Amino acid sequence: MTINKQGITLLRVIIMLIYVLLYPMAWFFPVQFGWENGLFENTQLAVCFVGFALATYAFYYEKRCDLRWFWTMIMVIWFIMFWRELSWGACLYPPTTMNTETGGAYPSSSLWYKPIIHPLLWALLAAIVLVFFVKRQYRTVTMLWREKQFPLVEFILAAIGALISTASEGHMHLSLPWVNGFSEGQMQIMEELAELAMYLALFTAQLRVSRTFKKITFVR
Repeated sequence: MTINKQGITLLRVIIMLIYVLLYPMAWFFPVQFGWENGLFENTQLAVCFVGFALATYAFYYEKRCDLRWFWTMIMVIWFIMFWRELSWGACLYPPTTMNTETGGAYPSSSLWYKPIIHPLLWALLAAIVLVFFVKRQYRTVTMLWREKQFPLVEFILAAIGALISTASEGHMHLSLPWVNGFSEGQMQIMEELAELAMYLALFTAQLRVSRTFKKITFVR
């Protein structure tokens, strides 16, 4: 799948609008939208799934071996993020507790296969690093930079979303300003919206990279 410059610009605008309107949206939307298995998290799952599907499609139709390895890494990354948003599968089961403000709790600690999750995750991450160096994927990154198509803007937008999400949860000694009057549910909405913007930014980066690959392949 390819997308024109206008489409990429539109996605960037949507992401930036989410950040700009984060505070008023936290007041406007019902807290249920920010719950686990709620509207925003299900939208995140949809973005991750579509990202994975398009990476798989690109892998299948790519003729160049080096770019097939690149799409293999992207597929694994989306796979990890998809299951992370499902709490490694815990969200597929009934909640262990229910709160009228923050919704249900789906702890991964209740899963019977919990002991293998982290070893498997580290193995997948190690495989990505191994492919990056052994298959010289740093050359692919260099090529994108040389073509002035390295998705730096999208990575910055994704990093902003990750920081906002982390701060809204109060992790890593981070906190958001001007939230004294916000409830737990409203803070959860901000967290989920920031994560949605982060995934949209990564998805936009993928579309931009895919467009560049097709352009280079066509020229060659």
